[in-house]
Amino acid sequence: MAEIGDRVFAISFADELTVYLFGIGTYGGRDTPPAFAELGLRNPRINLDGSGTVWGYQCWWGPIEELEGIVNGRQVVTVPLPPDAG
Repeated sequence: MAEIGDRVFAISFADELTVYLFGIGTYGGRDTPPAFAELGLRNPRINLDGSGTVWGYQCWWGPIEELEGIVNGRQVVTVPLPPDAG
């Protein structure tokens, strides 16, 4: 389990040749995304370095130490955040 402040990555999706990365940042704990405000549901918050926030339900995320193994020689493309990222 990630601790608040841990360095993490956030991936939109990946295929055989490419990893589509939202970015790298820090784990911000569990919070309520704007999209879930009425429901009061909490979700992992990823605070990306200089580019906003992405939520756990929007990405695959994990410890930065695991990113190299996931990329595994594939091209990495940085992609824009989802419109409802917050």
